Amino acid sequence: MCDATVKNQSDANNIALARVRWILNQGTATYPIPPYFVLSSAIMEDKVAAKAPWYDGYPAVKFQDVPFLVRSDFLRMIHSGASPGQDFLLVDLRKNDHVGGTIHGSLNLPAQSLYPSLPTLYAIVKAAKIPRVIWYCGSSRGRGNRAAGWFQDLLIEKGDHDIASLVLVEGIAGWVKGGAEYTKLIDEYDPEAWHKD
Repeated sequence: MCDATVKNQSDANNIALARVRWILNQGTATYPIPPYFVLSSAIMEDKVAAKAPWYDGYPAVKFQDVPFLVRSDFLRMIHSGASPGQDFLLVDLRKNDHVGGTIHGSLNLPAQSLYPSLPTLYAIVKAAKIPRVIWYCGSSRGRGNRAAGWFQDLLIEKGDHDIASLVLVEGIAGWVKGGAEYTKLIDEYDPEAWHKD
């Protein structure tokens, strides 16, 4: 490549995007890059940074061994009379994939905007004397574990042993897999959303 001036911002954006695609595809360009354009490292870094995961701007979870709750135990807890907002707080962390319904009694707090709200959530849970906060997302392998870990980190920082931070194993997808006994406890349940081919 030789040095040349990019004629307009659109050209610069197209070239930056092509370069990022080339990097991500390990050399397989999906847009022809004219040899006379030079991509500045600043533009490339901005485009690559745009691909960073949503949680990169927040601290890593310190407490990695967050306790979990299997769906059958949670169902038993519900059938024994445990009430959302009193005996537990159930948090649905889904944002764009919040379709197909939500487990009855859930509070929807998307994971992508959760971290700054944790101190306020803690104050609410503490004031209400709620003993358990149960977190879930689609599968509870990413957002669920991360949110439960962040909240557990906060509990440790506060020295609070009265509140448990738990992950619902397999998230709502696992809940749906449990069958009719579980899906009847999903508000706005849409079977079509769960049984796509």
